[in-house]
Amino acid sequence: MLLYVEQELTANVEASEVIEEFKITDVVIMLLETPFRRWNSDSKNDLLKMGKPIPILSALAPDKKLSKVFCRSFNPNLYQQHSWLCGSHYIQKLFGWPCLLLGKIKSVWNTVGYYDLKNLSRSIQIHQTSKEHIHNHLGLKNPEKNCFTILDVVNEHGNLFKKNYNDNVRLNHLFMEHLIDLVLFLGKQELAFRGHDESSDSLNKGNFRELFEMHIIRCSQEIQNHYNSIKNIFTGMSKSIQNDLISCISEFLINQIKNEIKQCKFYSIQIDDTTDISQKTQCSIIIRYVTDKSELVERFLGFHNVSEDRTAQGLFNLVNSVLHEFDIENKLVGQCYDGACVMSGHLTGLQARVKEAISQYAVYHKNMRSTKMDVVYRNNIKLIKYNISII
Repeated sequence: MLLYVEQELTANVEASEVIEEFKITDVVIMLLETPFRRWNSDSKNDLLKMGKPIPILSALAPDKKLSKVFCRSFNPNLYQQHSWLCGSHYIQKLFGWPCLLLGKIKSVWNTVGYYDLKNLSRSIQIHQTSKEHIHNHLGLKNPEKNCFTILDVVNEHGNLFKKNYNDNVRLNHLFMEHLIDLVLFLGKQELAFRGHDESSDSLNKGNFRELFEMHIIRCSQEIQNHYNSIKNIFTGMSKSIQNDLISCISEFLINQIKNEIKQCKFYSIQIDDTTDISQKTQCSIIIRYVTDKSELVERFLGFHNVSEDRTAQGLFNLVNSVLHEFDIENKLVGQCYDGACVMSGHLTGLQARVKEAISQYAVYHKNMRSTKMDVVYRNNIKLIKYNISII
């Protein structure tokens, strides 16, 4: 009995030693533990001269079709059909030799290995047409011919990848600039973006699509080639992209206006409300101020839904929330409303509540006409300039 146990232990030790020997001599395991870029030049040259490992994988992949169970076996002819395939005898899986040596993006072909024999053909086709594999495959050709230039080629491969990436980013920026120009043009001209029928055979695809198709053919050849390469992935024609561009432009303009208002010394407001097509009351807020270049400007800050509360207090809360960040207590010097009591009431109207909130007297205009206010602003500017010139 003791002799039998001793023989079993001896067999297990010998088997483990054989397995460990396989692991040590398995090039794929060595590359997974220590990346190729960290090898010294002599080791790299020796590995490239030795070539890729092409062991016969003996592991079977069970499969089931209808009620029949069978096993799929690996076909060694795949090594000749695909020159980039290699294998690991120790873990019984397939790897991509160029990606295993030079790959910077992790995938199943250079990390854990592939052995789904059922989908092997489709996966091989997908991987060998990927951009990363093509770069690695081309980058490995020169080192195999001249092993002494491996470090230079690896560095050149990295630089080439960065250059291609930066060029792609630059072209994306240029293409987006053209889309932004189209959005700005349609917005300035107050034209609708979308059409009733935007199909490929439509006679009128809407202003945005029609303008884009006319514009893209007049762009540089570089932009046209880039658009042709990405149009299956991104065209910029969808309504969500158009809405995103409008939102981004709107946010940028609002931030610019806010910066101007924060830098000005004083400003006035003009407020009115109207009912839209959905029978909701929209309150418009317009602000007028003098820029640091002594220019009198008028900016529209947007519509605000006040259907739920159209009282003077509700309107005051809205005005205060919008203008609070612009130091309303110290900078507001003028108000302009229509003749409605809720707006112009001198006791409980909006203008009275605003007067109570600010620390200095604000000029109040009952009518919506702004000619007199323009005269006041311009006269003050001329007077200031005159006094400065005298000083």
